[in-house]
Amino acid sequence: MQKIGFSKKKKTTSLNSEKFTVIHGLRGLASLWVVLFHLEKSQDIDKLTSFLPHFLSFYIFSYGSAGVAVFFVISGFVINHSLSKNPIDGHAVGKFLIRRSIRIDPAYWLSICLAIIVNVIMAFIHKYPISIPTPSAVVAHIFYMQEILNYPEISPVYWTLTYEIQFYIVISLCLWMLLKLKSALNSGIMAEISIFLPLYIVAFWAATHNIGWAPHGLFLNLWDGFFLGFLAYDAGYKRKNPLPLLVLSFAAGYFSLQADAVFGLPCAATALILFACGRRGALSHGLSNRALQWGGTISYSLYLVHVPVIRLLSGIWQRSVGRGVLQDTGAMVVILGACFAAAHIFHRFVELPSQKLSTRIFQNQPQGAITPKYQGQGTG
Repeated sequence: MQKIGFSKKKKTTSLNSEKFTVIHGLRGLASLWVVLFHLEKSQDIDKLTSFLPHFLSFYIFSYGSAGVAVFFVISGFVINHSLSKNPIDGHAVGKFLIRRSIRIDPAYWLSICLAIIVNVIMAFIHKYPISIPTPSAVVAHIFYMQEILNYPEISPVYWTLTYEIQFYIVISLCLWMLLKLKSALNSGIMAEISIFLPLYIVAFWAATHNIGWAPHGLFLNLWDGFFLGFLAYDAGYKRKNPLPLLVLSFAAGYFSLQADAVFGLPCAATALILFACGRRGALSHGLSNRALQWGGTISYSLYLVHVPVIRLLSGIWQRSVGRGVLQDTGAMVVILGACFAAAHIFHRFVELPSQKLSTRIFQNQPQGAITPKYQGQGTG
């Protein structure tokens, strides 16, 4: 995914054959963290979490929503890499967004069907009224508009995807505008200030204010996470001035601690890790453990399917073996195993064919277009 430049071997590595193992490993860890968070919320492991020391229970399970922050920073880093290799004109922006759609939409849409089916099954099992989303709600989900239009989420993880799509659109359009401004102003510095200073100001505001300041469902209130990843790529991999990244990271982390918020601190920590790995040339060999890399490979599928799987298995183990620390530990192992197995199947038969289709469609695109093999898989 990158050209580090610390060794002759890395210098000759093409964009299409690169892979950032650190990004992949972090994605795997973040997806597991989110699964543990929702597993705790299911109340299937209460005896276990009560038995553990509070700080362990909190950071392993309760704080797991911070995995979303990690995903947002990774997205900013990866998209900057994907879009920075060639000039971005309107044609390239269109191709980039279409390719993203082909890669991530089929798995997302099928997961919507899975979530609805599981909701119906659970209503039937527990004998409560069946609640099926309205056609308008489903259409809103299909086009990632449910948050802005205030439709209830069919699955609690989907809101993050609406932000991801907005991030992609905004940053790709800004880079297109940057190219046009460079030509119009005949000054790269002035063009970059005109485009990136407003983005930085919004990110700094978002980092130092509670998330409720922006209209519901609009990307602005969490823009700092994505932009931190964007800056981490510039400061780490491209070795630009790190001061903007360091200032924004400090602001996000400090406000997060002061306000007892979850988002800012993991964003800052992730951005600084990526920055340090980029500077040290470790992006392509850090976190290379096979289990972590496999987790990164299936992370998007795991993110999409784990909630329905947890709902479907919720309470089954306990009804069979009872409740207690050992029984809840067993429940956690069984449910995690089922989540990873379902994600592996989903990746193999849904996500992977979509990725191959995207590559096949765009493999012969012209030089000015966007051709990265490793663009990441959305939040998950």
